[in-house]
Formats: sequence, structure tokens, C-alpha cells
Amino acid sequence: MRRYLAALSVASLTAACVTEPPVERPADGIHPAIIEVEGRPGAISVPAIVTAGEPFIVIIETFGGPGLANAPGYVEVSRNGSTLVLQPFDDYTSRPVPSFVLTYEHEVELLIEERGTFEVRVVARRDRGYAEISRSFPVSVR
Repeated sequence: MRRYLAALSVASLTAACVTEPPVERPADGIHPAIIEVEGRPGAISVPAIVTAGEPFIVIIETFGGPGLANAPGYVEVSRNGSTLVLQPFDDYTSRPVPSFVLTYEHEVELLIEERGTFEVRVVARRDRGYAEISRSFPVSVR
């Protein structure tokens, strides 16, 4: 699903260019996705309470467009104790892209068998400098 963001103001773009390095687009291929553009985080939907042994859905919004990804990719899921790490990837293959920022939704189905408190951590990148960032969400499994 593609949705369009409102146009960014020239003033905010100028300020960002002065204080941060320009976007460096990765080489063609599949790379970690962008979940923050111009300081605006993408929406991430994680349920606060789930039932043990029943699947639940996490939705991660990533960004594409000029200098960013051209198409949504996939999400890698790993587990470290009580932390589930989700890392979205997008397609940076060279091809024509629109001149505005696009959003992509990555939907992941998860299932936790044990009861307790868990953390869902989304690890991705921000647009400026392609720096790694993460966002964490507590999940109570009953």
C-alpha cells in the first residue's frame, strides 16, 4: 500500500541540510529500510497485549522516494531472550521514482508461546546519514 506525505517546507529542508550530512543512498539492492525522514518517525503498530500461542500483527511504516527506497522489501525477525527484533528491508534498485516521499507498510505476523512481558524492537535507519535507529515497544503476553 502506498500513501503520500504532505510536501516538506523549503525552510525545514534548508535547516536539515545545514545541520546534518546529505542522504547517501545505498548501492542497488536490498538494504535496511528508512523509518524516519526529516525527523518524522514512521508509524509502527504493535499491540500492547496479546494471547500466548495466538498470532498477532505488527505493522511498520517505511519511507521511499527520491534518494530512498523504490519498493518495499521484507522484514527479518530474530529473538534474543524476551526481545523480538524486527528489521525491515526495502529495495534500492535503480529505476525511476517519483519526486515525493512515499510510505510503505511492512506487515509481520508474530507468535509468542510463553506468557510474560516481551519487547518488540524495530531496528532500521534514518534518512540523514543513513544512521541506525531503533524503537521499542512492550508487549504483555497472557
